[in-house]
Amino acid sequence: MSFKKTLFWTVIGLGILTFILLAIVYSFMDMKLSNVDGKGERVDTVKSPANNYRADTYFIYGNTSDKDQVRVSVTGLKNNEKFKDTTIYWLYPANKDLPQINWLSEEIIEIEHKEIDINNKATYYNWQKDKSLAN
Repeated sequence: MSFKKTLFWTVIGLGILTFILLAIVYSFMDMKLSNVDGKGERVDTVKSPANNYRADTYFIYGNTSDKDQVRVSVTGLKNNEKFKDTTIYWLYPANKDLPQINWLSEEIIEIEHKEIDINNKATYYNWQKDKSLAN
């Protein structure tokens, strides 16, 4: 093989290897809210105005290398098929105080001044997507 062909295939191989490694790293770093469903110790509960839903605050204790986290999940009380410990708010690192939770309506909840429509996943809060937390 000529030098040009060897160089070409070396560059292509390194490019593919780099892409695979970046995909692996990204899969570990981009956690979805559903990855924290069911985790933590429940520390507070707030029911919706008509008692159809329950917002539970969970504290996820960190270890020596991780900081503590807070998540808020919604569970349907009358029909929990749609919402069964569904995480709608995830904060890392957690503050020492629990987040302020207030139901604005039966399906709109305000957590730490962030309005979340429980039927619209685009409004769910994931700290990883919050640009104001970036340094």
